Amino acid sequence: CALAGLGALLSGWDTGIVGGALPQVRAAFSLAPLPEGMVVGLALLGAAIGSVVSGRLAARYGPKRTILAAASAYIAAALANALAPTFILFLSARFVVGLAFGTTAMLVPIYLAEVSPNDRRGALVSIAAVYIALAILLAYLVAMTMTSSGLSWRWMLATGAIPAFFAVIGLIALPDSPQWLAAQGRTDEAVRALAFYQGGPDRDAIHDAPKARSVNHAAAAIPLFGPATRYTLLIGMALTFFQQASGINAVLYFAPKIFMGGNASSTGALAVAALIGAVNLALTLVALWLVDRAGRRSLLLWGTVAMDIVLVAVAAAVHFDFPLSLTASLLCLFVAAYALGLGAVTWTLLSEIFPAAVRERAMGAAAGTLWATNLVIASTFPSIVAHLGMSGTFMLFAAFSLVGLLFIWRAI
Repeated sequence: CALAGLGALLSGWDTGIVGGALPQVRAAFSLAPLPEGMVVGLALLGAAIGSVVSGRLAARYGPKRTILAAASAYIAAALANALAPTFILFLSARFVVGLAFGTTAMLVPIYLAEVSPNDRRGALVSIAAVYIALAILLAYLVAMTMTSSGLSWRWMLATGAIPAFFAVIGLIALPDSPQWLAAQGRTDEAVRALAFYQGGPDRDAIHDAPKARSVNHAAAAIPLFGPATRYTLLIGMALTFFQQASGINAVLYFAPKIFMGGNASSTGALAVAALIGAVNLALTLVALWLVDRAGRRSLLLWGTVAMDIVLVAVAAAVHFDFPLSLTASLLCLFVAAYALGLGAVTWTLLSEIFPAAVRERAMGAAAGTLWATNLVIASTFPSIVAHLGMSGTFMLFAAFSLVGLLFIWRAI
């Protein structure tokens, strides 16, 4: 699982490295708020499309091969992003980067769930969230080091090829998912893959291979919004919507802008962003330990309660011009609450609640909702701040978080 989860590094790395490079990119291309938002938004549009399409690709070619292809594409796109001579080519490469990390972000939890024993699935699937948090932190540190050394944003974006390379190397050593092999009727290979994982996945997927194969062939005929799946699918899509509507990725992408007005030469803003990334990683590790002990619903509820309270406090701190250290501390608390709840638990829950016959398509729809929401919020964040101010923007996030809390309380 530690090797398979490396594909999750890609979305986290892009979040952190773009957050660090964005002030320089804005200055290099003389960007207004709308095109500045497109730098983030176009990658998220690609991620939304990639997450939807990748479900069908994984059902046909297997999650491992699809993740491998996406990670390889990410290497090429990251380098193209760094070398782009014009803003149009830069945005085109950003779109391909998004396609790649949207695919890996959706499929890695599926792969982890299919190779994990039931009693430890929560912790092992949460490895993906740990890698995302780790990548965000490392990317912030890399951006801070490069900024202080006078290196340009092109070098920052080129570093995206490094985690993608490790993801490719890690996956090459692993077999395909035993459950996917069984569903394809490749029983002998499935048994060997199961032996590789020492009996981790559900053995019924192997011993009942004919049934698994028939389910796989019948899956395309099952309507995604049919009576058997509609309610669960809507829950999954709503959960991913509220995860992003809390504003978490706007904070991670635009932390330098929040603290220093996006001053491209300021390493202080990046240092605060790195601190936020460290808190995110630390609390994600705590969630990894808690998710199979405290339960999914409890972590979601209490994490969202804490998020809502802290968002209101952040809005007040910004409105009354409290010291920067207090605002930074409150944002760290917000990220900690997110990491304990919606950050770590969402993908684990999604990997468990959908019927096997429609899991890839349903996960794709939920992930597509996540990236589409992220797209709208991140691409409009500079414009929203320009109209509502930073305080009003955080109150808007708090309102979404409150509605999300009510949804979790009633539906999860």
